[in-house]
Amino acid sequence: MDLSFNAEERAFQDEVRGFIAKNLTEEMKRATALTPSVFSDPDIGMAWQRALHRQGWGAP
Repeated sequence: MDLSFNAEERAFQDEVRGFIAKNLTEEMKRATALTPSVFSDPDIGMAWQRALHRQGWGAP
């Protein structure tokens, strides 16, 4: 069984890494480090959701 990524999957991986590097701010990183849940601060959570939406990666 070959578990390596194909070219398309590697390109998507690079896209996701670039998106996170660009959009996950230091404030967001600090906020998640201080709580057991993701983005317990509604304003920070909404900022992340807006970034995902702009990318076309909206999630509930």
